[in-house]
Amino acid sequence: MKQSRVLTGIFGLVLVFGLMVSGCPQTEGDSKNTEASVTAIKVGSVDVVTVPALVPAAVFTGEDFAVNQLDAAQIGQAVLAQTSDLANAAISVTASSGAKLKYAAARTVNDLTFGDSNTVTLENLGYLFLQVTAEDGNTVNYYVVRITTLNTVTTLTGVTVAGKEVTLAVQGDTYTGAALGGVGLSNTEKTNAPIAVTRFNPNQTVKFAKVTGTGAPSFGADTSFTFADGDFLYIEVTAENGTNKGIYKVEVQISRDTTLSVLNIGGTVVESPGTPAATLAGVTAGTVLLTNPGTGHAIIATPTDSEATVTWAAGASDPVDGAFVTTSPLTFVDGQYLYVKVVAGNGTTTAYYKVQVNLLMTATIKYGAVDIQPSVNKFIDPLWASVTETYRIEKIYGTDSDDAWEAAQAAAPTAYGVAKALFDEDGLYVYVEITDPNVDTTGTSAHLKDSVELFINEAVNGSNELIKTPAGYADKGGQYRVDAADGVSSDPAVAVVTKHSAWTKTGGYVVIFQAPWRFKDQYPVTANKKIGFELQINACSNGNRDGVLVWNNIAHGNYQNVTDFGEATLDLNGHTLAVNAKNPTITANPVGKLYQPGVSVVDLTVGGTSPDGGTVTYQWYSNTANSYTDGAAVGTGATYTPSTTADGVTTYYWAAVINTIADNSDGGTKTATVNSTIAAVRFSSVALVEKIVAGGSSIPVYGFTLPAGDTWGDYTKWTYTLLVADTVSYEHTAGRGTIAGNYPASNFATGVYSQGNWGGERIVDIPNAATLKDYLGDPGLNVWVPREVAIPATGGSVPAAGATGHFYFGIGLTLNQNSLAEGSKGDTIAYYIKDVALENADGSKRVYADDLVSFWCKFHVDFGSVTRTLEANPAP
Repeated sequence: MKQSRVLTGIFGLVLVFGLMVSGCPQTEGDSKNTEASVTAIKVGSVDVVTVPALVPAAVFTGEDFAVNQLDAAQIGQAVLAQTSDLANAAISVTASSGAKLKYAAARTVNDLTFGDSNTVTLENLGYLFLQVTAEDGNTVNYYVVRITTLNTVTTLTGVTVAGKEVTLAVQGDTYTGAALGGVGLSNTEKTNAPIAVTRFNPNQTVKFAKVTGTGAPSFGADTSFTFADGDFLYIEVTAENGTNKGIYKVEVQISRDTTLSVLNIGGTVVESPGTPAATLAGVTAGTVLLTNPGTGHAIIATPTDSEATVTWAAGASDPVDGAFVTTSPLTFVDGQYLYVKVVAGNGTTTAYYKVQVNLLMTATIKYGAVDIQPSVNKFIDPLWASVTETYRIEKIYGTDSDDAWEAAQAAAPTAYGVAKALFDEDGLYVYVEITDPNVDTTGTSAHLKDSVELFINEAVNGSNELIKTPAGYADKGGQYRVDAADGVSSDPAVAVVTKHSAWTKTGGYVVIFQAPWRFKDQYPVTANKKIGFELQINACSNGNRDGVLVWNNIAHGNYQNVTDFGEATLDLNGHTLAVNAKNPTITANPVGKLYQPGVSVVDLTVGGTSPDGGTVTYQWYSNTANSYTDGAAVGTGATYTPSTTADGVTTYYWAAVINTIADNSDGGTKTATVNSTIAAVRFSSVALVEKIVAGGSSIPVYGFTLPAGDTWGDYTKWTYTLLVADTVSYEHTAGRGTIAGNYPASNFATGVYSQGNWGGERIVDIPNAATLKDYLGDPGLNVWVPREVAIPATGGSVPAAGATGHFYFGIGLTLNQNSLAEGSKGDTIAYYIKDVALENADGSKRVYADDLVSFWCKFHVDFGSVTRTLEANPAP
C-alpha cells in the first residue's frame, strides 16, 4: 500500500504488525572481497553471447600483447543490430561484490584509456575492454568483448571435425593473422573427416582449406578432408555484406590426446587430478580423500582417446619410468601419491598426472575431565601424560597458502602441531604443542593470527553413522579457534569456548581448550559414539596468514561444512557417564485474565511431560512485576487458583515445570526446570477497558495533561496494555512504532484527522518485540500484552524538553491488508487498550490519558469504519 503522511499536530504511535526474519551468512575472516570477476555483460540492450573468460592483468599489460593472442574463450561477442547502436552505448555489468569497474573501447589495445563512465562509443569490428578491480584494491582482471553489427559478423558459434568439437581461437583478417586453435582426432577418425559449422548469421558464407606445412590456403567448397598429424584446417567466413572476412586456423592433432576421462582410486572418483605435464617435474599435483582406508585400492584410469595407453605407480617420491605398471589394486600410506602416465596413440606424446592420496584419519579419544587454568600459570594437567595417541597437524592446505611459504614448508617443515584429545560429559578437550619459529598474533581478523582450530560434528543417526548432510555445521557442531595470545572465537557465535589457555614458548606456542558439546541433548555422548573431528593450524606472519596445516584432509572447506572432517570414536575407558535430567516439555501454559464483579475466578493451569522417563512436578510463583526475578512460591500442582482481592492491582503468575530422574549417584544433575509463560491476573471494579474496532490502519488519538510543574522532558516513555481479539492477527509481530505530530493542543482540530504535511516522523523499535501468539497462546484466550515505547530525542515532530500543557498521541494498529490471512480490503480487527499513560524512567511519574480526541484515519479505500466502546470484561 502507498505510504501516506500525518497532519501536523498529532503525536502518532502506530504499532506495525508484520513478520520478522533474520539471518547471518557464515564466512571465515572479515577481510574485503578479493574477487574481480564478471558474470554478465550487456551492451545497450544486447547480451554478450558468452561471458568471456577473464584476462589476468599480467597478460593484458604485457608489452607485446595483442588481442589475437587470446583464446576464443577469452573474447566475448556482442552483435548490435545496426551501426547507430555503436554511439554512446550503455554498458551494464554484473560483477563480484564490491568490485570497481572501468571501461574503454578501441580497435587494438594500444594506448587504451580507461574511464569510469559506462557509456562509451564503440567501433564496428573493434573491442570493448573492461577493467575489474576487486574490493580489496589488489586483484585486477580484464575482460574483452568483440563488437560487430549483424551484417558484418564473421564469427562462427561452433565447428566440429569428425564430430569432435574444435577449440576456436581468434580470427584473423588474413590467414597469417589468425590465432591457432585445435582439434584432436584418432587414427580411425582422420580419414575423410567431415566438417560441420554453426553460423552466427545464417547468411554467412563458409569455405575450407587443408594445408600441410606453412603454405597459403586455397579455399573451396570441400567439407571433408583426410588429415595427417600437424596439418592445418583453415576456415574462411564471409559476412552477409560480402565484404568482411575472417579466417580461423585450426591445428589437427592425430592421436596426441593424453587426457583422462576417468580416474578412480578404490571406488572414489578423483575430482581434482591436478594439472598434467610432459615431465613429472612439471606436474601440479591433485588430491583425493579416500574414506575407505583399506589395504587394496583398485585403480581405474581411462584415457579420453581409446588409442592412448595408461600405466601408473604409487609412492612417496617421483618414480622412474620403469616403475609404471598396470597392476591393481595398490596400497597407499596417507600422503603418498598416485602417478599416472598417459602415452598418446601416436606413441610419442606423453603426459604425467600426480595425485596425493589422503586417507580418512581416525582417532580414539578417551574419557578424561581436564583442569584448564589461566594462561599465566602455563599449566598442563598431568592427566595429559596418560594420553598416548597423538595427531600430527602437518598437511598443507595448498589452496589457502602463500606459494613461497608452501614451497619452503614442503622442503623443510618449520610449522606443525602435535595434538592430544580427551572428553567428558561437557565437551571435547584438545592440547596442542605447535612448532613455529615466528609466532604472530597481530592480524586484524581471528584467522590471521597464529592459532589452532577445532572442528566438530556431533550429529549421528541411529546406527552411529555421522550425518553430513546438509553440509553446514550450525545444527551439528561448531568451529572453535584459540590463538597463541589466548584469544578465542567460534562459529556459530553461540559455540562459546569458556575454558581455554594459551602461551608462547621457545620455538612455538601451546594451546589447551575445551569445546562444549552443543547438541548433547539431541545427540547424547555415549560409549563408542562417533564424531567428526578435524584440527587446523593457521600459520601467520606480519598480520597475514601464510598457510594452513590440517590433520585430515588438505582439500577441504572446514569452515563451511562438515564433510571433510576425520572421524573419532569416544572411548569411556571404564568410566560411567554422569546422566543429567533433560528439560521437560511444556504442553500447556497458564492464561491470564481481567476479572470484574460477578466474574468467577478460573484456575491457572500448566502441563508438562518428561523426555527421559522422569517425574514431572510443578511449583507456582507470583510477582508484582512482569518478571521471573524475585517471585514468591505460592503453590504446587498442575493448577493454581489466583487471588483477585486487590482492586486495580495486576499480579503475575508462572509455574516452574520440574523433571526429576532417579539418582544413581553418578554425579549427574537429576532435576531440570523450565518456566512456563507468565500470566497476568487483574481485578478491577471499574470498567477501565476501551474496545477499538478498526478497519485498515485507523488508530485512536489520546490526550493527556501534564501536572503543574512537569515538563515534557520529565517523561521518557509511553506505556499501555493491549489485547487483540481476532485470531487472524495472532501471528503478527508488534515490532515498530511511528511517532508524528506537533504540540501544543491548539494545533489539533476536532473531528477526523486527515493526512497531510506534518513536522517529521520517528520510527522506533519496540523493545522485546514478539508475536502476539507468544502472549495470547491458542485462539480464544484472553491475555493482556504490556507494551512500552521510548520517547525519541527532541527534534522533528517531538516537542521541546521544556514544553508544558496538554499533549496528544495515537496508539493502535496499522494493518496491511495483504498481511491478513484470507483477508480482503473490508477486513477489520478488534482490540482492547487500557492503562494508556506517559511515564518517566522508573515509573514514579505516571500520567494517564484523560480523553479520546478523535480517530486518525489513514485514507485507504474500502477499509471500513472505526468504533469505540467501553466494556467491563472484554473477551476475544
